[in-house]
Amino acid sequence: CGLLPVKARPKKKKPTLSKTVSNKGLNCLSFTNKIRNTAGYIFWEINMAANGPIIFLDKVVKKYPLGDGTFYQALNGITLRINQGEFVAIMGPSGSGKSTLMHIIGFLDHMTSGTYRFDGQDVTDLSDSQLAKIRNQNIGFVFQAFNLLPRTSALDNVRMPMLYARTKTSGQMKKAAQTMLERVGLGDRLYHPPSELSGGQQQRVAI
Repeated sequence: CGLLPVKARPKKKKPTLSKTVSNKGLNCLSFTNKIRNTAGYIFWEINMAANGPIIFLDKVVKKYPLGDGTFYQALNGITLRINQGEFVAIMGPSGSGKSTLMHIIGFLDHMTSGTYRFDGQDVTDLSDSQLAKIRNQNIGFVFQAFNLLPRTSALDNVRMPMLYARTKTSGQMKKAAQTMLERVGLGDRLYHPPSELSGGQQQRVAI
């Protein structure tokens, strides 16, 4: 199950829940007051952003080539809209396309066909380097296995994305990373590698 947090508080209004036909058992649960036909997702939306969706997928298809010249279709024309203020859970059984969809949303994989607009920008045909820049500055991941660098301290694991962004000095990066770790109660574990951290502590470093 993947969770996509976006900004803003929900309005205090009792929503309704609607189901639509899913992509091989893949469902999307969102808190909404207005039903949307998403070609395979449940939607329950918190509130609508005046400036449109942050994430908008239109008729997205993902196919993987098989060895015999055929293709396995993981996503079959998915249309998905996520607005500012929503918390969306993508759920489904194994093999239903959850990870594939999350990888496309997070710019970790390319779709076979369809359109993807991120915060109003069409990112369908951007290069890998352009996508990497958006991923570095606008997308946050907490992987199931955390994916921390094993021989690197908690401080440097947090500092690493800032090194790629190149928007801060070395001192600013260290201070920002230390402040973030202190906010999640890891001020006394700054220089410990992941092997010396508990599972919960590693998760907080990843966050």
